Amino acid sequence: MSKDKTYDYLIFIGRFQPLHVGHQRVIDAALETAKNVIVLVGSASSARSVRNPFTFEERKKMISQTYPSETGYEKRLHILPLDDTSSDNRWKEQVQRQVSRVIELDIDAKLHGHASRQVGLIGYAKDHSTYYLRMFPQWGSVSVPPEGMPLSATDIRHAYFKQMPEIHSRWLSEPVVNFMEEFTRSVDYVTIQTDAAYIRVYKKSWETAPFPPVFVTVDSLCVQSGHVLLVQRGGQPGKDLWALPGGFINVDEPLIDSAVRELREETQIEDHIGRIPPAKIKNFIREDLTKVFDDPHRSSRGRTITHVFFYEFPDQKDLFKVTAADDAKDTRWVPFGELRQSEMFEDHYLILEDMLNLKGEN
Repeated sequence: MSKDKTYDYLIFIGRFQPLHVGHQRVIDAALETAKNVIVLVGSASSARSVRNPFTFEERKKMISQTYPSETGYEKRLHILPLDDTSSDNRWKEQVQRQVSRVIELDIDAKLHGHASRQVGLIGYAKDHSTYYLRMFPQWGSVSVPPEGMPLSATDIRHAYFKQMPEIHSRWLSEPVVNFMEEFTRSVDYVTIQTDAAYIRVYKKSWETAPFPPVFVTVDSLCVQSGHVLLVQRGGQPGKDLWALPGGFINVDEPLIDSAVRELREETQIEDHIGRIPPAKIKNFIREDLTKVFDDPHRSSRGRTITHVFFYEFPDQKDLFKVTAADDAKDTRWVPFGELRQSEMFEDHYLILEDMLNLKGEN
């Protein structure tokens, strides 16, 4: 290895769903420019979906096998998980902590301090996903031009999850192709493929609209005695994943009425008297804590803005009784400490993290 490297560490952040030759160009450039390369794999704890079909361990394996030990890269390539978070500040903190964990093992850094290490970010500025290159002024920045990369990971996934799957082997390393071929024989692949088919039909139903539609939904975040009320989805997309009770609004009802209706329909929520009527449920809503979530990419079904109503039920030993109904497969009160991002639909874990000010999993 040449000793005249510009950087001690270069950091490459991506989701790698899957790893493709565009990603490899960046990693190759990083290995050429830096003594060590830190690859942070995003959406590491997210549930499987059309957008995030592969787990962190699967993507780590893709990268590791593409850069095998016989190349000598295994000691220079550090692959770590990076979870989605509910705020940029939490995400920045996580990035900084993961980088520090790697540098803390550096003997020179121990002797002379972190400031002695030359650290930078590397990526190719092609879309909204690489905005991180401007978020860390304490580190240098290296931009790698994509040079006409004809396919993106999104294109590769769309072809892969069609009814007759296609694997664009020209743009993937042999280990990635082998993994994707094997994955097509798994139950997880069938589940994701079914979701992909549902989403294609769903989007086709409004493709003739004069403008791309913006959907409005409501969700209910119900808290009682350190528990939050969740429902298990009974249909696509995200079947069997856990979510907040909620759904699309009716054209003839206010947002708050939609939220209460969906909550009652899906959970049949009861207090010690019996089924709680709408007017009484509204008394538990904390309007000062109700929030809107409108990230353009939060839903695979299209641009969806949700209004999340916060319900504060009284602390008591016996939690309000709930029974799954309507399109919910199951419903239950889940302790804050047992919430898992890997089991939750789309961004609902991030909503809980944000509105409940949870620390999250480590």
